[in-house]
Amino acid sequence: MIRRTGALLLLALAVASCGVERPPYGGAPERELAAATLAGDTAAVTRLLAAGADPNKMVAVLDRPQSPWYIALLQLRPKRPESVAIIEAMLARGARPDKAWGTGGDATRPPESFWKKFMSGGRVAGTGDSRPLDIVMLHPVPEAVRALVAAGMDPRLGQRALVSAIETRDDEIARILVEGGVDVNCNPGPTPLVAAIETRNVAMMTLLEQRGARERP
Repeated sequence: MIRRTGALLLLALAVASCGVERPPYGGAPERELAAATLAGDTAAVTRLLAAGADPNKMVAVLDRPQSPWYIALLQLRPKRPESVAIIEAMLARGARPDKAWGTGGDATRPPESFWKKFMSGGRVAGTGDSRPLDIVMLHPVPEAVRALVAAGMDPRLGQRALVSAIETRDDEIARILVEGGVDVNCNPGPTPLVAAIETRNVAMMTLLEQRGARERP
């Protein structure tokens, strides 16, 4: 009985581990792509992607594993059109609209020393994946949001972003997400309609109501 129980436990652990997605790692092409992305060199990024560099694969960047895709998302800024162009180019070459691998924090800066982290009470960020839209919303740019939606982003990943866009009166982004299929009755906090009411955004209230939004989901 004990042997059978142990075998079943090992089988359960094996099945569970199969469902865990491990971060992909790249090589020289991805290192070049990461460097070009950090430099904001759109031409080099486009050339490397066309040559087969994978934007989703992580490489060492300033002593931390980051994917070029994660770096591109972090570098997005409203008044830097090259940052949008790089995101669009990566999506066209297979960057995932649902996931970006990195270690968290600002991938463009060197990591703190151990003692600086220790004295400040800091914590070393672990390797994991982030939702691209969540990173984009740190410095929202409508064109980048539109590119993620067009690349097939799961509308369920846009619920928090929709409410956030309404609360900050980023109407263009809110419209992109609504037209992209994000549930107008989602409830990540306040519903989209409640957020529009609270900001007294009549145009957004009208749009949401036309799509069937309610104050309560």
